[in-house]
Amino acid sequence: VSGTRVIIADDRREVRSGLRALLEEEQARFVIMEAADLRQLMPQLQQSCVDLVLLDWELGPVSGPDILAMLKGVCPNTPVVALSARPEARNSALASGATAFILKADCVETVLAAVRSAIGSRDYDQRKEEAR
Repeated sequence: VSGTRVIIADDRREVRSGLRALLEEEQARFVIMEAADLRQLMPQLQQSCVDLVLLDWELGPVSGPDILAMLKGVCPNTPVVALSARPEARNSALASGATAFILKADCVETVLAAVRSAIGSRDYDQRKEEAR
């Protein structure tokens, strides 16, 4: 698959649709998949690690830190940008290993900057690995 592969994991369809539209407008080379819950997310990751996960920090009954640990267990090098409507979730997300945190109310430029930065950090990690 050519292009940057992104999974948008959020239980709200309008959030997934909005992020999809934003990313597709930003860059045609994004290959975007969606997951409405953990049951949809994990099989996609087990099949193939992606370049970025946009993760709703309140995705269903499992806590954000637990979801992130599961995700990192399957795809340890995949950056995860945590999304939440609650500003107080920021510390928990970053302390648990999220690459970045964005509020669902953040402006488009903030969201895109976090995505660019997360993908850039992954590319940087890959180049470091290849240089060894």
